[in-house]
Amino acid sequence: MGKTTVEAKPHFGRRIVQLREDRGLNRTELAELSGIPYKTLQNWEGLEKPPRSGKDRIRTLEKILGGTLWGADNAEGAGYATDDVTR
Repeated sequence: MGKTTVEAKPHFGRRIVQLREDRGLNRTELAELSGIPYKTLQNWEGLEKPPRSGKDRIRTLEKILGGTLWGADNAEGAGYATDDVTR
């Protein structure tokens, strides 16, 4: 019998950093483009799961960065599910 591989969700903060760096942006540039305060981005980059609030800001980041930040399925359109958020 073969092993079944389960793909883990990426670490939320590391995913932001990965996509930001892939686009050649530093945190200051991303803050300016997104309208999200630098300190907020800095905090988010250290989180394992998305914050409980800020869905609109996260959607903005996903659009700017061109990728999903958390998971892949959500009927509301963001790349994360509400039960996956940091409380």
